[in-house]
This record gives sequence, structure tokens and C-alpha cells, in this order.
Amino acid sequence: MRAKKWLTFATIICTIASVVLMIVFQCNDIKIGYDISLALFGSAFLGFIMSLIEYFSERKSSMEKFWIEARKVIIQFRKAKPIVISEPEELIFNSFAEEIHNREVERYGEKIANSLGLKKESKAKNEYIAWMESHEIMNFTENDNISEILDELYKQHLEENKVCFSSIIDNYIDLSNISLSDLDSAYGSLDFMFGNKKIRRTAYEEIFNKVREIRNSIYSEVYHFNLWKEGKGNFVICAMKAMEISKILFESKISESGALKQECIYQRAFDEIEESLEDFIYKMVDYLKKALIYGHTSRISS
Repeated sequence: MRAKKWLTFATIICTIASVVLMIVFQCNDIKIGYDISLALFGSAFLGFIMSLIEYFSERKSSMEKFWIEARKVIIQFRKAKPIVISEPEELIFNSFAEEIHNREVERYGEKIANSLGLKKESKAKNEYIAWMESHEIMNFTENDNISEILDELYKQHLEENKVCFSSIIDNYIDLSNISLSDLDSAYGSLDFMFGNKKIRRTAYEEIFNKVREIRNSIYSEVYHFNLWKEGKGNFVICAMKAMEISKILFESKISESGALKQECIYQRAFDEIEESLEDFIYKMVDYLKKALIYGHTSRISS
């Protein structure tokens, strides 16, 4: 697009210069110079018209390509999954850490663990169970072993959360592999004759840079995720980082009605970029019209 832009500028400069020369030669009665400048004017003006047509065609194509490439990336990012948990984050992370610690104590054995000053802990587990008792409906009979049931529920909840976080981590690893090279190229090709700085700044700040920041925020944590997948990393740290990414990508809104509480999760980051994309294409390209979805013809009564 840049070549078409500068070609248009070059031909208009040649056109103006030939007109000036025509006037000068005409005033000085230099016929040969006048004839040459007249021929130059005809060629330059024709070249200007052709380059202007090509510029607007290239302008349309460049903007469409940027829009298409941005949409492709957003569609891939829409596959991101949110972390949906009902328990407080701190309870979950503390329980994960405590479970890992207790497994380490078991691995060392009682004798070595005692010599190292290590012992099993249950503080996080007790806090988690206390939270379940106050937030979940439970019905027990006289014959039930309540302690054993709560212990089993705790293990079940913790395992479900581990599966949830593991799945999300895998999902974010996949998202980190999304390539932005085509979008980068499409943005680089945007170069306009008029309002170039404003249009490019809008495309960069509201679309391109936001997409890049989202991708980088995921990519920067993949190192920790891959270490954990290889058995070298810390699952609790990975879970925390996955939660941070989820908060960047999604917005949660809670509404209450009587005794019921409803949580709705939105892909806020992607919605904002898509809105900016629609504004970009509709405001900058006058040939793109909103589709007519309904029409009705009726007779006017006299």
C-alpha cells in the first residue's frame, strides 16, 4: 500500500509541475517547451488518475486484510476457557500446597521427616471443610460418620479443582502457540494518504496492541506451565498464574435475587477488541454498509 501512496503523490507532483511549466512557457512564448510540458501534463495526469484508483483499491484491500487477520486471531483466542470455582481462591491454593507438602513428608518417611523438622499439616484442609459446612447444604443421619464424609467430600472437591486447573493450563499452552505474524504484516501494510497517523494509532492501540498484550500475557507464563508438565515445576504457582490469566481474559458479574446468586462470565477483553474492529471497518471504509435485515412496502392512503 505504501508504494501506491507514494506513486500517487509523485504523479500529482508531476502534474502540478507540468501545469506550472505550461504557464511559464506560454508566458515566455516558448512553443517547444509548452508542447513538451503539455505532453508531460497529459501523461502525469493520466498516471495520477490511475494511481489514485489503484490506491483506493489497495486501501480497501489492506483494511479488509487487517480486519480479517484480526478476526482470525480473535476467533482462536475465543477458545480460551475461564476458571470457574465456587470456593475462595486462597482456600484452594493453600489446600493444593498443603497436599503437596504432605506427600513430600510421606515420601521422606517418618524418621527422615522428623529429623528435618517436617510433619504433616491439616490447617488448610480444616479451613476448607469449615467453609464447605457453612456454604453447602448437607444432610446427615445419626448413623453417618460425619468426619469421614467431610473428609471424602474434601478430597473430591480438591480433585475436581485439580482437574479443572490442569485442563485450563493445557488450554493456555495451546493459546500461547497462536501466531501473530500475519496480523503483524497486515498492520504494517496500513499506510494512508490522509489521516494516516490517526488511523494507524487507532488500529494499534485499540486492536493490534491489545491482541499482542493478551498473547504475551499468556506466553510469558507458559515457561512455568511447561516445567510443571515435565514434572519439574510447582503446580500451585501454575494454578495461580492460570488464575491471573483467566482474570485478564474474562470478567465475572454476580447478581443476586432473593436466596439465589447467579454468576455470568464474559469474554470482556475479546468483546472490546471486536467492538473496536467493527468501528474500524465501518468508520474507515464507506463501501461497507450494515446489512438490511427487514424491509416493508405499503401503499400510502390518500
